[in-house]
Amino acid sequence: MGLIVTLIGLLLIGLVVFDFLVTTIGAASFSPISKCVARGAFAVVRRFPDGDLKHRLSGVAVMTAIATWWIVGHASGWTLVFAGVGHAVVNSDTQSAASLIGIASHVGHLLSTVGGGVTEPRNAAWSLLGVLVGVNGMVVLTLSVSFVLSTTQTVARGRALLTKVDVVSHEGEHDDRMLLFEVADLVAMLNAAPFALYYSAADAERRLPSGLTKLMDDWPPSSQGHLRTILDELPWLELSGNQADVASEFRSWAARYSASPGQ
Repeated sequence: MGLIVTLIGLLLIGLVVFDFLVTTIGAASFSPISKCVARGAFAVVRRFPDGDLKHRLSGVAVMTAIATWWIVGHASGWTLVFAGVGHAVVNSDTQSAASLIGIASHVGHLLSTVGGGVTEPRNAAWSLLGVLVGVNGMVVLTLSVSFVLSTTQTVARGRALLTKVDVVSHEGEHDDRMLLFEVADLVAMLNAAPFALYYSAADAERRLPSGLTKLMDDWPPSSQGHLRTILDELPWLELSGNQADVASEFRSWAARYSASPGQ
């Protein structure tokens, strides 16, 4: 039974590590588990009463849910690995086998790199494994911070682009080519940090998915084909190829990332 528990723990760690790495350093919109977690958290947010606070916190809620999945997933996996072997972790004062709560506490201290608390590994072999857990925790902390930073930078870049489009539209003259280049840069950033799509804004004009859809609708027909080619690379956008349905498909895609359905 203990071996099965350990194997389950290793499997869970493998799943979390795979999802964590492809999400944070994959530079693509491939996030098999985190994507589902994000959708679930966003579905909960959409049920909240509409208001500015809801839009300001939508992205925060999604990123918090993803971080929670990574932290709890790693901690649960390592807890099962240690719990599967008797006396792998012992109480420091009595040298008796730690309880499941004690093992979970031990793993939490190792992942957060603050030491072993009131427990310790039984021998050098388990102490060496504890070093691996500590390294695991440092990697998760470092890459998570970097990923959150890149996500918020992408959100800021998108809002800046929408603001710029508003300004040049009111002026009546703008360089379509330069704007196309900026849209292409933003789409590339969104593919590396796709959860930026879940960040809403109190100002409806600064909500990225709907803003990009409006941009396509308002773009001059002479260069609209180039814009569609760029926007076709947006994360999790699946176009049928039927040109007559492109506009409705873009709107359907944007609606999936609207904190207020129907708006």
